Amino acid sequence: MSGWLEYDGIELTPEGALETILGNLPAPAAAEKPLYEAAGFILAEDVRCDIDMPPFDRSAMDGYALAGAFDSYRLTDEIPAGAAHPEPLTPGRAAPIMTGAPVPPGADRVLMLEKAALEDGRIVPGAPTGEGDNICRQGQDIRRGSTVLTKGFLLDAKAAGLAAMAGRTALKVFDRPALALMTTGSEVVPPSAVPGPGQVRNANLPMLLSLAFASGCVTSASLHVPDDLEETVEGARRLLSGADVLLAAGGISLGAYDHVAPAFEKAGVRFLFREVAMKPGKPFSFGLADGRPVFCLPGNPVSVFCTFQEFVMPALRMMSGFPDCRRARLSGTCRFTHRQKRGRTNLLRVKAFLDGEEWLLDMPPSNGSGDLMSAMDTNAIAICARDSDGVSPGDVLPFSLNSACVGERSPGWR
Repeated sequence: MSGWLEYDGIELTPEGALETILGNLPAPAAAEKPLYEAAGFILAEDVRCDIDMPPFDRSAMDGYALAGAFDSYRLTDEIPAGAAHPEPLTPGRAAPIMTGAPVPPGADRVLMLEKAALEDGRIVPGAPTGEGDNICRQGQDIRRGSTVLTKGFLLDAKAAGLAAMAGRTALKVFDRPALALMTTGSEVVPPSAVPGPGQVRNANLPMLLSLAFASGCVTSASLHVPDDLEETVEGARRLLSGADVLLAAGGISLGAYDHVAPAFEKAGVRFLFREVAMKPGKPFSFGLADGRPVFCLPGNPVSVFCTFQEFVMPALRMMSGFPDCRRARLSGTCRFTHRQKRGRTNLLRVKAFLDGEEWLLDMPPSNGSGDLMSAMDTNAIAICARDSDGVSPGDVLPFSLNSACVGERSPGWR
């Protein structure tokens, strides 16, 4: 492993690999987006309100604006919402008023419509009223110049509405990185083709495209290359020319036809590590090309999915401005038996579910790195430590729920 990261001569652990990745990512890039497109992004600026909210004393409900405390009131003209300059009220007068309408000068309370009676042309309160009742005072909610949204906030529809109230039509957010995707293998044919002898359909590229789409990131380009060094070099150069992140699946092991590592190095990638002590995903590699992260995932579909969840998604979150980029580890009680050789952390595809307040974990009968069908009924990855011989029913394992979207709020992130 000359030239690769080592820790006291021991193979790089998954935890060490993640720290290496997160410690070498570029800073999030900011972009301005209209309010209706900003939900799910991290705010890259503080937002201050340019006016008081409400901007005037307004009625909190339909009813009557009253001037003073009297047994009955003489009616005056109605005040609808949007009235610019309502006539002042003198003591003993009442004006019908709509929710959100400005309270006229001289009025010091609003009587609910349901508590008013009309007797001989006068309004009679059906219950005592107090000064200030049902009036929202100017600046009561937000004072002019106050901060209503802070940098680092995960925007949602409510935040868009609040920003609009503060006078904004667009917001500066941390943009999500553009991804370029590559799959490899001369034996791999498109999903539309019927595989011939020795051939398999390309499951990785549609899966990576789906993961990228669901994550909320843009895919700038994608392609498949055969097991050819020069074609892989050319493909890497082409993808790197228009992307913030390059993801490749397959061809990263040490076989005679695994050309990704040397090809990527010729294309300008400097690898920081070339393997991780874990199963599946041992050949998982990470490097940089002019500061842009490059992830090389093993070719088995389950390895692609697991390494994307454990390493790529946290990186995408950090590059998108999320402070909570690491996957949260929950604890679950196993209902299965698993045996393993010591030396590599095992990433187990499990189905996690709550039984009351306790998380329980089930594992499908097959847990091979190429068996994507076995992962279909799973929703989490459990971590079986490298110094363990395995687990038995009743043992407790740390696990993380799988994530789809970079911007989601769930127990899967901390």
